[in-house]
Amino acid sequence: MSKKSVGGICAIISMVSVAVFLIWGMLAHSYEHAWIVFVISGIACASVSIINRIRQEEGADKEKPHDQTNE
Repeated sequence: MSKKSVGGICAIISMVSVAVFLIWGMLAHSYEHAWIVFVISGIACASVSIINRIRQEEGADKEKPHDQTNE
């Protein structure tokens, strides 16, 4: 996954979180509790970024030739 796709996923998560916040706040009249949506979306974006970084590191490890010296 590239940095652009991670950014796109985080942008979608952010837009959805704003929509959920507004809908939750308007329908339930509960803006004082709806803010938790932004915390969850931040954790989700960080998780996507961390998973992407781990996958990239694993891919880089597979591409590196290992030193096979006989001792």
